[in-house]
Amino acid sequence: MKALFLVLPSGPPERSNYQHSVVQLAEGMQAAGWEFYGTIPYWAPDGQPLLKAAPAGFSPDYIICDHTYALASEADPGGMQGSILIDLADGYRSLATDHTKGVFKRILRAHYHADIPYVPQVRPWFFGLTNRMRQGVDATYNQEPAQNKIILHNFRVEHELRDFALFMLAKRLQEQKSGWQLKARLSDNEAGTTLHGLDYQYWALSGRRHDPAFYQMLGQHPLSLAFGGYMWESPAVLAFPDWAKKLAKLWWLKLQKAPASFYTLYNYDSWRFWEVMYAASVPVHLDLAAWGCTLPVMPIAGQHYIGVQGYDFAKTVTQIDSLSQEQIRYISMAGRQFAQEHYGPEGALRHFLAAVQP
Repeated sequence: MKALFLVLPSGPPERSNYQHSVVQLAEGMQAAGWEFYGTIPYWAPDGQPLLKAAPAGFSPDYIICDHTYALASEADPGGMQGSILIDLADGYRSLATDHTKGVFKRILRAHYHADIPYVPQVRPWFFGLTNRMRQGVDATYNQEPAQNKIILHNFRVEHELRDFALFMLAKRLQEQKSGWQLKARLSDNEAGTTLHGLDYQYWALSGRRHDPAFYQMLGQHPLSLAFGGYMWESPAVLAFPDWAKKLAKLWWLKLQKAPASFYTLYNYDSWRFWEVMYAASVPVHLDLAAWGCTLPVMPIAGQHYIGVQGYDFAKTVTQIDSLSQEQIRYISMAGRQFAQEHYGPEGALRHFLAAVQP
C-alpha cells in the first residue's frame, strides 16, 4: 500500500506545527512495510526524516493530512480534494462539523461525541501514542506501581474541566480525610532549558510536549490525573430559554453533579491520558462512556482507568481509598496492554484502514 501525507514544515518550539497524527500513522505504516512519503520531508529528530519527499510521479492509494495542514490551507482547498483528514483540533465545532464542501473523502475526528452532529464522512479518532512517547515511558518503566499514596497532576494547558476537577478532588480528599494527596505539577516549557540531543529535538519538534522528567515521575506515582475538556450544553439543553440554561447550570454546579444527558464533554482526549495509561500509573478522568465520548475501541472505567461518574468526586475518592496495591497494579497493567494494542502506531493503522472503508 502507498500513502502521501500533506504536511507543513516544522517551526520553532512555540509554533512547531507538530502533526502528531502524521507521525503516529506513518510509524504504523513503516512497521507494516508501506511505501509512504510527505509533500516535504518531515519529522527528523535524529536527522533522518520519517517522511521523505515524494518522488515525481508517485501515485498513492491514500492522501492524508491533519487539521494543522487543513486549517493553514483552507483558503485554497483544491490540493486536499479527495484526501483523508485527521482532525485533532480543539473546539466544540471543527472541520468535522462545519465542513460542507465535500473536499475530504473521510474525516477522522478526535474528541468525537455521540451528541454532536457531524457531516456523514466523519468517523471517531483519537490522540494515542507515538514511538517517541512509548520510548520515553519505557526508559524508566517498572510494572510495579509506586507504593505511595500520591496522585500526580501535570497539565501543560489549562482546561475548564481540569481546573474544576483538580479543585473538587483536592476538596474531597481533605473532607473525607483520605490517605491520598496531590503532587504539585512540573512545567513542560522549562524542560527545554535542561534537555540535550535527541530529547531536546523531540521537545522542540513536538511543540514542547516531550519531557523525560515527566515520564520518570509517572513511574513514581500510582495514580495520575488525565482530565481534559470543556463542558457545553447538549442539544436538548440548547433548546431551553437562556434563563433556564443559566439557572440549570448554576444549580448543577452547586450540587457538584452534571448529568451527561444535559452536558456534552468536548476536547476530552489528550496526550496525557495515553501516556499515563501506557505507564505504570493509573489515569483518572471522567467516565468517558457515560459522557457519550466515542473512540474506535473504548477503554473501560475501573478496568483501564478510574472514571469519575458525573461530578461525583466524593464517590471517586471513596473508590480510590478502597483500592489495594494489587488492584492498582492490575488496572495499570491492563491499561498499558490496552493502550499498546489499540492506540499505538500499529493500532492507528488498523483503525485507519477500518475507518476509510466505504
